[in-house]
Amino acid sequence: MPPKPKVRRPYSHEFRREAVALYARTDKTLGKIAADLGVRESLRSWVQQAQIERGERDGLTGEEQEELRELRRLHDGGAPRRSASVTPLIRAPSPN
Repeated sequence: MPPKPKVRRPYSHEFRREAVALYARTDKTLGKIAADLGVRESLRSWVQQAQIERGERDGLTGEEQEELRELRRLHDGGAPRRSASVTPLIRAPSPN
């Protein structure tokens, strides 16, 4: 029997926000809280994104990520997006 594909469980914004807040107000390790909540590595990325949103860490805010997605969509003419390594946004000019 083939292995079941991994299904990504959707977590509400409120759940994510509460999980990040729980990590911020407790002495437990991130790994312990993630295990208790059953979210594994998701909590780490949520905490990092919260730090970016507050300006405590370098990176793209959620708003900037959305803007980048929209620019990529417009650049691709609305076509489904392929891997960035396959379809770079800026192409080197071809030699003549």
